[in-house]
Amino acid sequence: YATVADARAEGVPNTIDPGDANGTILKLLDKWSKFIDEATHQWFEPRTVSLLLDGNDSRTLFLPVPIISLSALFMNSNFTTAISPALCAVYSSKTALRDDRRNPMIKLAQSGMGVFDAADFRMGSMFVAGAQNQQINGSFGFVEDDGSTPALIKRAVLKLTIKELLAGGGKLWNQV
Repeated sequence: YATVADARAEGVPNTIDPGDANGTILKLLDKWSKFIDEATHQWFEPRTVSLLLDGNDSRTLFLPVPIISLSALFMNSNFTTAISPALCAVYSSKTALRDDRRNPMIKLAQSGMGVFDAADFRMGSMFVAGAQNQQINGSFGFVEDDGSTPALIKRAVLKLTIKELLAGGGKLWNQV
């Protein structure tokens, strides 16, 4: 979530692993980025993935990570026919009034589900309960409007990296 240049700008001198020849700084930045991912159960960069989620017998499907863009939504174990994105509302952005990235969800329209309109009304208007029977394809991540890593996450990665350089790799740092 941060670069070697960011670390240098925070005060890591060029005498420590000049040019990052050994990749020490880059490895630490990667290590702490992964740590934050695991600790928060989020990721803070855009990633194009396909999510398989459990249906919940509701018109609302809650997601584990914010949606940046939705490319396809497959419902109720029908993984061949995607529904039109126009038939759902995505709550996953940051506005002046609220930050839906903290509670990302997709809500279905009340009607007009086309191929999903069926004699069984429940099938056409809900994410039917089941294990991994909903598939969402798109770009996901807890990012700023411009797609960048949030400043506080970047700052945390840099602080943790510098702290480890001072402690574990401190021999290098203290020689400066």
